[in-house]
Amino acid sequence: PCYYIFAGPGNEAAVVTRERQSAVDTMYMSDTRNENVWFLLQTNYDHWEKPPADDTRRNYTAAHMRDLGQGAVSVQSVFDLVSAWPTQNAE
Repeated sequence: PCYYIFAGPGNEAAVVTRERQSAVDTMYMSDTRNENVWFLLQTNYDHWEKPPADDTRRNYTAAHMRDLGQGAVSVQSVFDLVSAWPTQNAE
C-alpha cells in the first residue's frame, strides 16, 4: 500500500491508505480508532495491523509525541523526534 497524509488548520488531518486501484481506508484525526487524539501517526505498516515485534517505531514515536505534548510541537521538535533512533533506523 501507499499512504497519503493530509493536514489542515486546527484538528483537520487524515491518512488515506491506498492499494493500486482504490483507497482501502481513511483515518481522520477525530476517528475513534486514532489512539493519539491530537496527532496521527503513520509508519510502514497499516494502522489496523500490529507491526512486527522487531519494529518498535510506532510505539516509540507515539510515546515520545505524547511526552512532547501538543503545546511543544514545532518543526524542530518533530524533526528531532523522527530523526532519532529507533524512529529513523539504518535498515
